[in-house]
Amino acid sequence: MDNNYLDTIYKDIKLDDNQKEAVVCNAQNEMIIAGAGSGKTTTMAAKVKYLVEKENVNPKDILVISFTNKAVSELQERINKEFNLKVDVLTFHKLGLKIIGHNYKIISEEERNRVLTDYLNKIDLRSVAEYIDVSALIRYLGLINIYKRFKKINYTSYINIIFRDTSNIILNKKGNIFIKSKYNIINYYESYKSKNKLIDFDDMIKIATKQVNHKIWEYIIVDEYQDISQERYELLEKLAVDSHLIVVGDDWQAIYAFAGSDVNIFRSFLKRDNLKIIKIVNTYRNSQELINLAGSFIMRDNIHIKKDLISNKHLDKAVKICYIDEYTRIKVLEKILSKFNNQKILILGRYTFDIKYYLDKKHFILDGDKLISVKYPNLDITYLTVHASKGLGFDQVIIINMNDGVYGFPSHKDNPKILNIKEDILEERRLFYVALTRTKNYVYLLSPYSNYSEFIKEIKNNSSVELIKED
Repeated sequence: MDNNYLDTIYKDIKLDDNQKEAVVCNAQNEMIIAGAGSGKTTTMAAKVKYLVEKENVNPKDILVISFTNKAVSELQERINKEFNLKVDVLTFHKLGLKIIGHNYKIISEEERNRVLTDYLNKIDLRSVAEYIDVSALIRYLGLINIYKRFKKINYTSYINIIFRDTSNIILNKKGNIFIKSKYNIINYYESYKSKNKLIDFDDMIKIATKQVNHKIWEYIIVDEYQDISQERYELLEKLAVDSHLIVVGDDWQAIYAFAGSDVNIFRSFLKRDNLKIIKIVNTYRNSQELINLAGSFIMRDNIHIKKDLISNKHLDKAVKICYIDEYTRIKVLEKILSKFNNQKILILGRYTFDIKYYLDKKHFILDGDKLISVKYPNLDITYLTVHASKGLGFDQVIIINMNDGVYGFPSHKDNPKILNIKEDILEERRLFYVALTRTKNYVYLLSPYSNYSEFIKEIKNNSSVELIKED
């Protein structure tokens, strides 16, 4: 291992031993399990540079994939700009478009909504109530105007089955016989696209998978592999034949099952031949006390891949449970915020609407994702859902809505993409882990005195937790 070279890849960052091992590994299949705040983007970019400069790989033979535009932008900043390497760094959708070319027209969101709205306007929505949850369908498609017309109608919930079952055979509302829906909305949408030679984002991946018939890249590096879906997996497998495949991720942070991700695909990678597994365990964001608590929380079910994260940072009582009620919640939040001048503060909710219980013109105003405190207007406060906070780090984190209930945390609202109670709660546990690990310092959990979250019950007696009750 050329430590002199590895120590100078970055001017201001020194790779740790785990990162160096991941960079120089040249196995046919490589799995880098990277804990929260462990510097996986740094590692991936360094690996690309190493391949080009030390393994003499042509930059055109390297593909880097991630799932979001934000993650891709960060990787492009490191690889394309900082290292000046002309490597393809793409989202899966951009990858699909690159493979299939520009011979297709992409249907706009406006046209998609117009087509589906026109269709729904032509049918008697009440007549199909036995077959589908029309109000859920309308919300799913984002057709707000129609939803407002029908939101008071009580429908049976079968929309999730319609979107999963291509044969469109579903249970009737008695639940004991099968019927065939005469209103196949999905088929109508697909037919419209076909007639007008249009594709949407899902089509980009499906068509690209059909078209791939030869090796395009020698090295394929996939970021956030725990978020892989079946469709993306199928495309990746065709691309990876005879190529080096490097996947980077953390099953502790798999939180997108609602969008079709399947963490079991991540785990199945462990069974591949010619596989090298490397765990990056040094975390540079959280304190040791916080990662000990969060790690024991996520590993309680003994399903996730074991790793023992290490931090040089130590904080006493890294997690603080602050009990609130209807009358003290704003007072408690303001008291917490008063401690943090010149720091970046993140307030997290399980749902977008959780913050509304703190909003009024006298105390807090929401402007985009920025929360403005009337009492402390100079504070830098961001409000996000936990899903939206993935990959981000802040000086201090406050998690609201730690109550028990359908829309509490954990949420007990059925997840239409999971349809499995055990998997659903595992997803919620991973979501809570992600929430806890966004902080560089402390986490404050705002919880009611009674009817509080089962997650609060589970961690409140941990030695790293402080219980705070407002007088």
